[in-house]
Amino acid sequence: MFEQIFSSFQGLPLPEILVPGTAMPVDPGADIAEDDPTLVPPPWEVAGRAAIEFAQFPIDRVRSHVPLDVDILQTWPGYTFGAIAFITYDRTPVGPYNEIVIAPALVRYRKVLSLWVTSIDVDSEVSYKNGRLNWGLPKEQRSFEYNWHGGGADLTVSSQDGQLLSATCTDSPLREIALPEWMGGLATALRDLTVPLNIEGLAMLTYRKSLYHRTPTRFEGKASPVSFRMNVSAPEDSPYHLVDRRESLLALAFNPFQLNLSAPGYAD
Repeated sequence: MFEQIFSSFQGLPLPEILVPGTAMPVDPGADIAEDDPTLVPPPWEVAGRAAIEFAQFPIDRVRSHVPLDVDILQTWPGYTFGAIAFITYDRTPVGPYNEIVIAPALVRYRKVLSLWVTSIDVDSEVSYKNGRLNWGLPKEQRSFEYNWHGGGADLTVSSQDGQLLSATCTDSPLREIALPEWMGGLATALRDLTVPLNIEGLAMLTYRKSLYHRTPTRFEGKASPVSFRMNVSAPEDSPYHLVDRRESLLALAFNPFQLNLSAPGYAD
């Protein structure tokens, strides 16, 4: 859902330094039966609460997680823009569930600008199936302990083999951040967080059925500034270790938020 928040960057003079990814594209929905009775086709309207950290990630670390025909935008020398999101969905077409999303690269494919989702894990088999087949999201099933309190949260994600990541999110004054010139519009937008964000227009880029797709979205939510502490204990080859390589910029909590996901169409 952070792609929707990132839509406030649309129209900014983004740098044109492009670095191609190196991974082969994979269709996450290839093994999901299209006649599965638990599938609910889009559009979807979901709601809940979330905490999102925006950060910069080293391009040399994320290239192997981005398809070779998708370009990574270098937004700082050697770095790209990305985000990590912790989400609890209270209302969805398939019931409530928890989610963590790691999207460590701002990418461009043809005319589509998006954050590229490297890892997205949930604690719902139905969400796993729908995310993979409906949108081409690389969902995996994990165990979650999300304890939200006030404006903060204690967050843990685990696999069958043990803990992958733990995080603590706490209320925090919005700190002044030295952002590059091309992100000046974001700094202006963040000066007043008392007004709920109501954003539409950014497309989420994914790969499904041997083609790249774009999904139009609309997001609405009330933001408050927070700060994160994260600890990664996943295996060394896990994309979770991209979290260790990030340089934090800012973090926001949204309680509540509402998100509309349309049906995907071909990216052009």
